[in-house]
Amino acid sequence: MTQREREEIFSKEVLTADDFCKLFEVAKPTGYQIIREIKAKYDRTKIKGIVHVQDYLDYYELPQARFVFNKEKNPKQNEVVWGLANP
Repeated sequence: MTQREREEIFSKEVLTADDFCKLFEVAKPTGYQIIREIKAKYDRTKIKGIVHVQDYLDYYELPQARFVFNKEKNPKQNEVVWGLANP
């Protein structure tokens, strides 16, 4: 998985089974199993089949700053620079 693909997944509010399939390189049934495991402990959305990104981070005890990305313009070269957002 490329960094850009990871950024696209975590730029959304929620994660789907397809997202977990990409993140963990697993089949769709396993993606749904991951969702069920996370939702058993954390469930902000109360919507079947999706997990809020923060629930994912909390479940795996991951730092939010590792998964929050921002784009900012480089004023000197007028190009987009990708980097981690400040927590």
